[in-house]
Amino acid sequence: MERKNFKLFYVLTIYDILLIVAILLGGSATYFMVKSYSRVGKNVEIYVSSRLIGVYSIDENKSIKLNLNTGEVIIKISNGKVWVAETSCPHKICQRMGKKNKVNDLIICVPNKMIIKISGKKKGIIEAITQ
Repeated sequence: MERKNFKLFYVLTIYDILLIVAILLGGSATYFMVKSYSRVGKNVEIYVSSRLIGVYSIDENKSIKLNLNTGEVIIKISNGKVWVAETSCPHKICQRMGKKNKVNDLIICVPNKMIIKISGKKKGIIEAITQ
């Protein structure tokens, strides 16, 4: 029996190229649509044990000190961003989450039962239609 030679790679047809271009364009369009709808928030809401502790404007420059379960937590609001500057929790995951400024961004500290949420209104998004 003779073994036929088969090609590992084949020549791309025009339809293959069109399919690749369509997938790339669709992915790029989706990426930019999601990015454009991510609006900068207006307020910072701080919750501890599911209770609202305070609401602050994201435009003000402020340092907030809270005494929580594991010790003191320092939250900074500056230049339209919020972050945990210092914390006494063991793993410091909330501190490593970085600076946040988009609507619905969260900074969560599980040992302290603290949630920092960016709130505001997303413009032009329909979340649900019911009849």
